[in-house]
Amino acid sequence: MRAINERTTVVGKWEHYKFYLYIPKERNQHNKPYLYFYQNHDNGRERIRIYKGLKRHASVSELKKAGKGIAAEVVEKLKSGWCPLKKYDEQNELGQRSAIQLCLKHWLAYRREVCDYGGMKRKALLSSQYLQTYVTEWLKEKGWLQRPIISFNKYDAELFLRSCAHKRQWGKVSYNTYRCLLGTFFNYLVGLQVLQTNPVRFTKKLNLKHDRSRFKIFEEEELKQVAEALNNDLAFTDLSIAAKLVFFYNIRPSEIIRLQVKDIDFSQNLLTLPASKTKNQNDAVFALRDDLSLPLKEPTNGFNGDWYVFGAKTRSLRIPRSMVTWNSDGKYSERRTSYLHTCGFMR
Repeated sequence: MRAINERTTVVGKWEHYKFYLYIPKERNQHNKPYLYFYQNHDNGRERIRIYKGLKRHASVSELKKAGKGIAAEVVEKLKSGWCPLKKYDEQNELGQRSAIQLCLKHWLAYRREVCDYGGMKRKALLSSQYLQTYVTEWLKEKGWLQRPIISFNKYDAELFLRSCAHKRQWGKVSYNTYRCLLGTFFNYLVGLQVLQTNPVRFTKKLNLKHDRSRFKIFEEEELKQVAEALNNDLAFTDLSIAAKLVFFYNIRPSEIIRLQVKDIDFSQNLLTLPASKTKNQNDAVFALRDDLSLPLKEPTNGFNGDWYVFGAKTRSLRIPRSMVTWNSDGKYSERRTSYLHTCGFMR
């Protein structure tokens, strides 16, 4: 460090910037230590002073150490596109040199507003917040918290997704979901003309064709054979009912196994899934078809309303009670492989 005079010292440099620490000989409430540097503009240059972080009665060595830290923070802000001459509202404008974190913050604020107006589900907003957390953690591990958005390329996108997939045990579906969400974030920046292209466009989507976690797609002729087999074999009555609930009402398998006797009103032929049992946390009401009402009514007749139609282990109530052991809460105590599992309806 080089002394400018007996009270001023250079504590940092970056490009054409020099950061000076001024320590007054006599310190009081009107005469405090401060860091300063000069910002160029069209009409010359202006001195920028920073008082925050410098204690008035600290020793000279403590002030120099604090001054170096403040200078380093200012450098990082300048690298991310910060202009000390602009007002707060102008600071929030995004540019190519803006930090990725700042861009994510803007994007989330926009999506939160869209959600408040009903243009987006809360779950979608929550996924966006997860993405911000994951990106921030990844940047922190890399030491890139102030990295400019313009420097983010397709290789960074791939490394981020692969890193998260490995760390969080993502399957192909989750990988593709977050790849799409990351692409949505960059599309937002393209729309604001902060970026010219979306780097995620050049990354590869994982192929799900042979992914065992996906449902098998049947041809129409195969579906007819399956439907006929289910309807004609009493051993598959449970699976037949579950398949119809999926096919006719698009009820998820995970929601089907939460179905309780009290959720079915046979007097009005209505099946109601309360918000606590649905994936999107919305109530769902279905008018039961005759070919579902009768098969459901017989095995559930006389059972406690809190009992599960397919059992806690996806076993149906129509199975003879002598084959299983019941707990006091109406759940099976034995783990058994069900039709839903063996036929691929449950993972």
